[in-house]
Formats: sequence, C-alpha cells, structure tokens
Amino acid sequence: NTGIHLWKTNGTAAGTTQISIPGFVDAGGYVYNMVATDNLLYIVVYSSLSNQYVLWRSDGTVPNTYILKSDIPAFFNLNLTPLGNTLFFTNYDDFNGEELWKTEGTIAFTGLVKDIFPGNSGAYPSNLFNFNGKLYFEASDGQAPFGNTLWTSDGTDAGTRKVKAILVQYPAFAQAHGKLFFA
Repeated sequence: NTGIHLWKTNGTAAGTTQISIPGFVDAGGYVYNMVATDNLLYIVVYSSLSNQYVLWRSDGTVPNTYILKSDIPAFFNLNLTPLGNTLFFTNYDDFNGEELWKTEGTIAFTGLVKDIFPGNSGAYPSNLFNFNGKLYFEASDGQAPFGNTLWTSDGTDAGTRKVKAILVQYPAFAQAHGKLFFA
C-alpha cells in the first residue's frame, strides 16, 4: 500500500485493519492531529490541494468516517480539546474572526459556540483545558482589562462566560485536589 491510510487495531495482527476511505489524504497532504472524545475519533488532515485543514470523524467503520468541515484555515492552532462526547476547537472565519467552535460528530452540530469578541476581530481562544466537565480557556473580548482573561464554557452560547476579569497570558493549567490551578 502507498499513501497515508487510517488504521485500527485491537493489539493483535489479525485485529489490525485498514479503514479504506476514498480521498482521506490527497497527494502531499498529511494527518495533522487525531484526538478522541468518549464516542468518536476526530482526525485533522492537511490538504495540500486547498491549503486548509479538513476535520474528519470516525467511529472506526468506513460508512461512519466522513468530513465534518473542510475549510479550516491551516495557519491557526486548532486547540483540539475533547470533553465528553464533544470536541472543542478554535476556528477562523471572515465573519467572526478566530473563535471557539465545537462538534458533536455531525455536520449539523459542528459550529460556533459563541462570538466572544463580536465582529470579525476574533477572541483568539487558546490553552483549552477540560476541568470537571467544563471547558476553561483564555480569550479576549475587547473589554477591560484589555487582553486575555479566563473563560469557561459548557458548550452553549449562554454557558460561555468570563470567569473573572483578570489578565492571563499563556496559562499553564493543572488539576489537583479538586481545583483548577493556573498561572
């Protein structure tokens, strides 16, 4: 076999099989990242034909391995972060700028969580971290204090909010003793 293929294994030679997916990786493209939620595998493929990332989902079978989003700019870190059955990531579009997105494994449920910095400026969410079933991250909403502040999200617009108006820059998140620590 030539090219890049998706494989799965149960740890045995007989249980190691290729999942043949037409158009999985174009010539010159490559698998950028993979991450699993509780129910699905998500694969980000760089397409050399479009110079963009393509977000795939798979349950390990050919019929249920398909593209969710094919127009993700390749010049941003996607910050892929699983939380239960949801995958959070950052994405840029011309209308909202770079903002927080999510997918629940279907095209219909792949989209913007909240326009944190309204307009096309973008909040530039980063350092996404799963803590106790909620997402924590840094982002800028253009409000005082100006810069990145600590945010949390339950995956809904209403449940995405600033935790406290304190500036954070490149926080290191750690979980210990039932608390979330950050610097």
